[in-house]
Amino acid sequence: MAVGSTIKTIGLPLFKRLTVTYPPLPEQRKIAEILRTWDDAIDWMSRSVAAQVERRGAIVARLIFGEGAPQGTRWVKANPAWNIMRIGEVASERSVRNADLSTDAVLSCSKHHGFLRSSDYFGRTVHSADLSNYKVVLRNEFGFPSNHIEEGSIGLQNVVDAGAVSPIYTVFAFDEARIYAKFAILVLKSKHYAEMFRASTSATVDRRGSLRWKQFSTLPFPVPPMTEQKRISDIAASMDDELNHTRALLSQMETQKRGLMQQLLTGKIRVNVDEGEAASV
Repeated sequence: MAVGSTIKTIGLPLFKRLTVTYPPLPEQRKIAEILRTWDDAIDWMSRSVAAQVERRGAIVARLIFGEGAPQGTRWVKANPAWNIMRIGEVASERSVRNADLSTDAVLSCSKHHGFLRSSDYFGRTVHSADLSNYKVVLRNEFGFPSNHIEEGSIGLQNVVDAGAVSPIYTVFAFDEARIYAKFAILVLKSKHYAEMFRASTSATVDRRGSLRWKQFSTLPFPVPPMTEQKRISDIAASMDDELNHTRALLSQMETQKRGLMQQLLTGKIRVNVDEGEAASV
């Protein structure tokens, strides 16, 4: 083998001497046909997942926003039966530090998955060894990295009873008597609010593009009756269950296809070829 600076390579002369085993051509065609059938089924299931995601987003948006929607940093055409209040009127900032090191569960918030353990998100330890200046975020509290919220990185903490997040995070909690947490995260994770966060971030005087509680708390927030908040949340949860089931089926199909392909291409499983197929070669 010829050795480069960091990568070992196989030279052409040695490559030409490698032996390759393969089945008869009719069997190759049969294997390809079988794998195409699996690919078609996986493609159909992938499109089903995409359709469910689109349907879920459209229904939730309709339930929350109706014909109105946030525009810039304002709310237009609000449902007349709902109150539209500033976030600061129904939520309050939390700034508790982990000074006593009461928790070592370091969390991060991602755009697509919300809060999760930092080591799971990054695949390695990236946080400071000293967690005493980290902020504490309790279960059912909310948070976002102030310099990434325009990407939609905001979440409801339901991973641990108490977690620690970087000091750059804004942590807050809604008034549970007026706002249902699961409804609140539907609103905050919507496309409409992602646009609102981007508009707010671009308008801030903070040159780093951060959105702090002072500006965040002034944004409008819909406050329907609690029964309505729970009804909308239940509908979304039901669609999420359906979507997760479809995604699980897709994952199973992809795993089974990989396993079958390995068995077929190594000859551990042989396929039957009828006489007509063999004679057509």
